[in-house]
Amino acid sequence: MTLDVQNLSLTLSHKNLIKNISCSFQEGQLNGIIGINGSGKSMFLKSILGLQPSRGKVLYKGHPLDPSKYSYISQSNYIEANFTVFEIVLFGLYQDLLWKVQKDQAQKVMDILKDLHLEDIASRQFNTLSGGQQQMVLLAQALVKKPQLIFADEPTSALDIRNQLEYMTALRAYTLDNQATCLIVLHDLSLMCRYIDYFYLIERGQLIKEGTKDSILEKQTLEDLYAVTMDISATKTGYQSILPINIK
Repeated sequence: MTLDVQNLSLTLSHKNLIKNISCSFQEGQLNGIIGINGSGKSMFLKSILGLQPSRGKVLYKGHPLDPSKYSYISQSNYIEANFTVFEIVLFGLYQDLLWKVQKDQAQKVMDILKDLHLEDIASRQFNTLSGGQQQMVLLAQALVKKPQLIFADEPTSALDIRNQLEYMTALRAYTLDNQATCLIVLHDLSLMCRYIDYFYLIERGQLIKEGTKDSILEKQTLEDLYAVTMDISATKTGYQSILPINIK
C-alpha cells in the first residue's frame, strides 16, 4: 500500500513551481525530499496536501487523501496564543473534539507526551519553552491522533544537535512501529544519511532522481546539485558524514 502522486503540477503567478511530478511513497519508511533552496520542496508537500491549488491526483490506498489520515508539521513553530503544552497537543485531535474533553482523549495526550518524555512539562505554557522543546511538543501534536501519513517541512532546522537526534529518533520509531508513511524535507545531509530510507531529489520543480542513499547521496550527484565540492566518508560507528568543502 502506498501514497501515489500522479502528474502533480503547481502554477503560481504564471510560474511553474511544480512540474508534472509522479511518484509513490512506501509505508514503514522515512522518505526524504532534498534539493537546493527554492527548488520546490515545500511547495511539493503543500501541493500533495491541497494547501496550494495544484493539478493532478494524490491517492492513498487508492482513495483521495483524507485529512483524518495525515498530520502536517510546518517549518514555523510560532503560536501567538497562550496555551499549555497539554492544550497544544490536544489540538491534534481537533477533528474529534467536543465542548468537553473526553477521558480517552486526555489519555491519548498524556500517552504521547510520555512517549516523547514531555509529561513533566504538560502544564507549562508553550511560549515559555525553548525552541527545541516547542518542536518536540508539535511533534507530539502531530502524532497524537496516530496518523498513517506524516508530512514534515524542515522540522529540525532550528534544533541543536541533541534535539535533532531526539526528534528524528522519535519520528523514525513512530514510523516503523505504526507502519506509517513519512515525507520529510531536510537540509542536513549527514542527518538524512542516518535516518532516511528513500530519497527524492527535486530541482527546479521537477523530480529528477529517486532512490536509496547509495544512489542519491553519492559524491557526483551532490556536487552537481549544490555546486560545491563534497567530502563523503564513513564514521567509526558506521554512519556517513557529508561535508561541503569548497564552492565550485
